[in-house]
Amino acid sequence: MPANPPSGPKIVGATEQKVTLTGEPASVPLEIDARAREEVREASSESDPRNIYLNVENIEGEVNPGTAYGIYVNLPEGADDEVKAEHHVGNVSFFGIEIARQPLKDEPAHNPVASVEVGSRLRAIAGAEQFDEAGFKITFLPLLPKPPKGREEEFRQVPPSSGRDKF
Repeated sequence: MPANPPSGPKIVGATEQKVTLTGEPASVPLEIDARAREEVREASSESDPRNIYLNVENIEGEVNPGTAYGIYVNLPEGADDEVKAEHHVGNVSFFGIEIARQPLKDEPAHNPVASVEVGSRLRAIAGAEQFDEAGFKITFLPLLPKPPKGREEEFRQVPPSSGRDKF
């Protein structure tokens, strides 16, 4: 463990580009600030107890798209289900997005935020070729319901929300 671990949360990187989720996979690079790279490397080592969080902020939308997304760190192209599971760090849902910008009474307007712990994933790839201290690739994949085994033909994909089913 480092001699002087940080006492509180610290932002070490951010994306420069906006991500638009339309029901298709989407990726965005997350660059680690050069001043924080050594600390992220240390926090990614197997023996370091610190948690590392990825915040997905300023989620905007007028209607719930009817799907949730899995969040993946450094997901290789064409990954199978086993590899996807190894890179999966959390999910983001759009529950309540329709009313977030239209608060009740004296509540402030806000955009939803999702926060996931990625330290265990970084520790799993620390020292491997795919670990790059300069940054990571964050991928969003739509999550579809899976039918029970042996009954796949009975189930069909549920169409996305039309926006008419507001609260």
